[in-house]
Amino acid sequence: MVTSARQEKAALRLSRTAVSLHFVERMPEDASAEGGAAIPTAYPNCAVFRSMELDLLSYQYQVRPPLGSRCETHGRAAVEILFPATFDYHSEGRTIPLHCGDPVRPAEVMLSSTSFLAGGVRIWHCTFVPPEGGAFSEFDIIKLIHLYDGRTEQTGLAELVQFRLADGSVCTIRDLPSRIAGHPISAELKAGTVELIHGDELICKGGPTHGELFKRVLNARRPGGQTDHDKIKHWIEHDTPAWQAVMAYCGIVTGIFDFDEIDDEEVLDTLEPTFSDSDTIIRIHRCTFIAIASDDRAMEECWPTVGISPYLLLPHSVILFNEHLVEQAEAQLEEALGPKGSDRQGKCLKWLVSGTIRQLEEKQTLVSRNLNSLYLPNLFNYITERTLYDRGLQSRGLIDKLAATRNRLAELDSRLETLWETRRFREQLIITYLLALLSILQARDVFVHCLGPWAVWVMLGIGLLVTGVVVRMWGTKRNK
Repeated sequence: MVTSARQEKAALRLSRTAVSLHFVERMPEDASAEGGAAIPTAYPNCAVFRSMELDLLSYQYQVRPPLGSRCETHGRAAVEILFPATFDYHSEGRTIPLHCGDPVRPAEVMLSSTSFLAGGVRIWHCTFVPPEGGAFSEFDIIKLIHLYDGRTEQTGLAELVQFRLADGSVCTIRDLPSRIAGHPISAELKAGTVELIHGDELICKGGPTHGELFKRVLNARRPGGQTDHDKIKHWIEHDTPAWQAVMAYCGIVTGIFDFDEIDDEEVLDTLEPTFSDSDTIIRIHRCTFIAIASDDRAMEECWPTVGISPYLLLPHSVILFNEHLVEQAEAQLEEALGPKGSDRQGKCLKWLVSGTIRQLEEKQTLVSRNLNSLYLPNLFNYITERTLYDRGLQSRGLIDKLAATRNRLAELDSRLETLWETRRFREQLIITYLLALLSILQARDVFVHCLGPWAVWVMLGIGLLVTGVVVRMWGTKRNK
């Protein structure tokens, strides 16, 4: 059902905000052959990242860090984000056209990366920030989130949004990292991190500040928070700018455009933080990390070079690395065992018949390496990052996915053992059969002497009997 069109009417104007899009690249063994950047043989010693990176890691991982990050661009690149003037989003059976009166958004972009050399994986961070004097609205941020997510509203913005570079050329999000880096990057856009610094600005003249708004929302669910809950209801009933700002923040957190349909209880659920302290709210929603704060020293320090706090980028990078390992293991297991619910035993027998059991063992080795030796545990030192890692794995469903993949690895181990037993049994039967025929041939003179001309037929009958017994034993073994 197509409903009446909706016109963008922004409630937020955020000048100190950053949206970082994360691309996962499987580093080729010979980057030069593909025209890409050379793969480092050692982790980078970046003046911006290194001290913060080591500070984040617990002692054992400081000694031999499993990851290294660096700035890939010097300074910022100016870019214009070309949003579509009109597009549709879908919600609860409705199709809503959304019109934007000003679809061109000036921005600046920075490129950085985090490498995991042991696993051969690099996470690229393409970070957008407003230029000096500019700002992003809630609609701008949600559109950028839809470049990698937004599956529920089916906007197709990943194909519709374009980027105009300083030289006048235009590209899509898939090609943007390569254009900024100046060399081909074969990576998949997987997730994002959003950091919003609202300062202590007023929502509107005479209204609450952004900080007061969040305090009321958080207190409304706590014991003794009825006053704050009543205040939120008052905002709803009078459709105040404070309530419009609350809904806009909910839209950013959930990554949906249909945020104007939420009620007070949904607001409290949506803005319930994954982790919070006195002035920072960090929320993990599917494949997005969102941090909302009045200020952030780490972000301010890295604003000219990275654009966003490394203390958010690095935990997210580790989660994405682990997720890539599990997905790669899943693909290998599916190739070996077949899709879930298929005839896996028949698949394994095909490997045996085709004589490629060694290839199956190679897949077993790769999967075991990904899920055991390469998969990174919680390697962070501080409670915030440790919590982000744990909650991030849980929110993305990676804990359950890892358990299911390890179960399939155990199944592959069992199937391989069965294949080896079957192969050994077949070889033993062949040896037994050959020995039996040899014995028959050795007894040829005895048969000829005793039976005369009929000896040939007797020997042939015995040979057929031995063959039948062997075939019957082979079939019985395969059916077990």
